[in-house]
Amino acid sequence: MYLAVFVGVAVVPVVAYACLASLTSVRAVTSLVVVVGLAAAGAAALEVAIDKRPERADPGGEIDELSERVESLSQCLVHLNVFGETLADTPDVQTLLARMIPMVERTFGADWSRLQLLAEDGGVSVVGARDGVPASAAVALRHVLASAQPVCLPHPQGETSPLAPDIAADDAGSLMAVPLICGGRVTGALAVGARERREFSQRDTGVLSTIAAQVAVSVENAANYRKLEESYLATISALASAMEANDEYTADHAETIARMAVVVGAELGFDEAELRRLRCAGLLHDIGKIGIPLPVLHKDSVLSAADAARMAEHTIIGERIVSQAEYLRPVAPLVRASHERWDGHGYPDGLAGEEIPLASRIVFVCDAFHAMTSDRPYRRALPVTEALDELQAQAGRQFDPRVVSAFVRVLPKLVAEPEPARTT
Repeated sequence: MYLAVFVGVAVVPVVAYACLASLTSVRAVTSLVVVVGLAAAGAAALEVAIDKRPERADPGGEIDELSERVESLSQCLVHLNVFGETLADTPDVQTLLARMIPMVERTFGADWSRLQLLAEDGGVSVVGARDGVPASAAVALRHVLASAQPVCLPHPQGETSPLAPDIAADDAGSLMAVPLICGGRVTGALAVGARERREFSQRDTGVLSTIAAQVAVSVENAANYRKLEESYLATISALASAMEANDEYTADHAETIARMAVVVGAELGFDEAELRRLRCAGLLHDIGKIGIPLPVLHKDSVLSAADAARMAEHTIIGERIVSQAEYLRPVAPLVRASHERWDGHGYPDGLAGEEIPLASRIVFVCDAFHAMTSDRPYRRALPVTEALDELQAQAGRQFDPRVVSAFVRVLPKLVAEPEPARTT
């Protein structure tokens, strides 16, 4: 018994201090939630152990039981730390929560789990939905969302479960569900269960509640992050639109390239974070043209060597502009490399092949296609079929063959009409 008290009172705070001392502020908060919840779960488990202990328990058996509890709590700390680290590392919470579901099941030796999130409009979304979740899960989750209280079936103290009126005891197996609460409001619910009848303990409920607390905070932070990101994207679009004063073609061009690039990137397996950077690169790849003299920018004939060299500077100017914003800093190298060629004859650095960032290669293909199918002061637009033939002819020389192949596959999504609209 004293060993368990020592673990709860002395060891957990030491672990907490060691963790917090080595983490950033965001991760420190997450880890603090983990440790506090773990300590609470441990205290609940200890209280149950005291209440249920026989008056003349065998000392050796008690020590073995407490050792098992210490080991179990240690494993829970490991799992909770993994959850916290994972959720703190990226704003793409939806994807990570779907990956987290199997981890939750392993933690509790469960056969199934389900996470539901409440939307601002009152709707409910299921994260990581899959087969094998019994109907009793929906009943438990509805109860938790309505009551904001955890629930277990069977009840850990043998009392009648509030779910009993709605779930046949013989059909329910075992389950526990807890609310996600952030800012004093319920934002979702998390449930785990087993097909066979067993009893989830108060410690299990405490650990699941700690996981739910992490999830709730992470989802709220992700929502705030998305709002901030939308503000940044609005600023980026404004920057792209600012080019309209110098070149009407460029403003529409930037929006179109961003849209095309995202579709091609998704075809090539980009994740959400990579697609966001790719969109920014598409919007801003020509932002440096703000620094190009108007006579060069509006020249209605093929550029001379001197003018071409001056125009080529826009990638370097664009990199310099974009790198000034911390949020956009990862996009700056993509802007700089957006006119590099697969064969190494591009600018400004003469990069070749895989040396060029894949996002830049995508933007380059989309840029070329849209340029060929748009009217310019010095030539008329090409038909889509001719532009596509030119892309394929230059694959392996000017363009990355893999990107060209992906572009061809998604072309029906990118082109609404077989022929481009022509200006008069």
